[in-house]
Amino acid sequence: MTAARMNIRRIGVTLLVLGALTGLSGCDALDGLVPGAENLDEGTTELIPDVSTDVFTLARGDCLDGLDGDLHSGVATVPCSAGHDWEVYAATELDGTEFPGSDVIVAEAEKRCGAAFGPFVGLPEPGAASSELGYIYVTPTEADWTESSHRAIVCLIGDMGGPVAGTLAGAAR
Repeated sequence: MTAARMNIRRIGVTLLVLGALTGLSGCDALDGLVPGAENLDEGTTELIPDVSTDVFTLARGDCLDGLDGDLHSGVATVPCSAGHDWEVYAATELDGTEFPGSDVIVAEAEKRCGAAFGPFVGLPEPGAASSELGYIYVTPTEADWTESSHRAIVCLIGDMGGPVAGTLAGAAR
C-alpha cells in the first residue's frame, strides 16, 4: 500500500461547527412503539433521515447518512441496519469551563479518536494506520463551548469505499 493511499484511508478531519447547535424534536404517534418507525416515509415506506439530532448528543452506535450541509440544524440519523456513511464509535466529554482553544481540542480529538479506533474495529494498534476504514470527528467551537456548554468530541467511523449496512464494530479490516 502506497503512502498516498494510506493517507486517503486515514482521515482525521475536524468538522468545525459554527455557533450553537439546536436539537429539534418532532412528534410522531409511532415513536417509541415501533423501532425505526420515525425513519419511515408513510407514503413510500422508504427510510427518511431524522434531521432533529444535535450532533453533540450522538452516542456510540448511532449511524448517520452523510454529514452534508449546515450542522446547525442537526444531523441525519438512520438505523445502522440501513446503508449509512458514518457510525459513532466513541463520544467523550472534555473538562473545563474555559475554552482551551481549537488547536488543543483538535489534538485531544486526534488522541482520543485514534486510541478508540483500533479497539472498536478489532485491530491491534495502530489500528487506523492499518485499516481500510477511516475516521473523522466533530469538535466544539468556541461558540459551542461558551454559549451552549457543548464539550463533546464525537468520533465517526466509515468505509472510504462507500456506505455500509450494519455496524463496523469488530469488522477487523
